[in-house]
Parts: sequence; C-alpha cells; structure tokens
Amino acid sequence: MKKILTTLIAIVLTSSIAVNAAESRVQHWVNHWMSPITKKERAYNDKQAEAHKAHKARQAKLKKQQKERQKAYEKKKKDREKAYKKQQREREKALREAQKRRDDRNKAIRDEANFWKSLFHRK
Repeated sequence: MKKILTTLIAIVLTSSIAVNAAESRVQHWVNHWMSPITKKERAYNDKQAEAHKAHKARQAKLKKQQKERQKAYEKKKKDREKAYKKQQREREKALREAQKRRDDRNKAIRDEANFWKSLFHRK
C-alpha cells in the first residue's frame, strides 16, 4: 500500500511539474504573440483619451461662446426694447401735442363762431 501511495505521489508531483512547465511555455508564447496587440490597444486607448479631452475642451469653448452670444443677444434685446419704449413715448407725446393743437384750434374756431353769432344775433 505504501508503494502505491508513493508511486501516486510521485506521479502527481511529476505531472504537476510538467504541467507548470508547459503552462509557462504556453503563457510565454501567448504573451509573445499578444504583446503587439496589447501595444496597439494601449496606443488606441491613449489616442481615444486625447480625443475625449480635446472634445471636452471644444465643448467647453463652444459653451463659453454660446454664453457670450446669449449675453450679447440679451443686451441687444434690452437696448431694442428701451429704444422701442422711448420711441413709443415720443409718439404718444406727439399725439398728445397734436390732439391739444386740434382741441385749441377747434376751441378757437368755436369761440370765433360764437363771437360772430353774438354780433349778428343780438336780441
């Protein structure tokens, strides 16, 4: 029984050593063939990271420009509104003055008509 057990232990040890050696060779071969692919993948990932950073920077720049344009638009809009309100006030003032002139002219005409009527229609 001891001989069988020692034989089995020896077989297990030698097979594990052989498997480790074969695995090491297979791993070395895989690493050898995979290293160019890994390098390309790293280069691609670096390029993607740079492109992402550039995209973020462009987005930030565009956002800043958009805010500046929006600010300028709001300022122009306020200026236009102020000018429109000023123009409207001037129109209203001109209309009031024209109405006052019309009223004064009509009053003057009525007064003169009344004056002449009073001269010719005395009782």
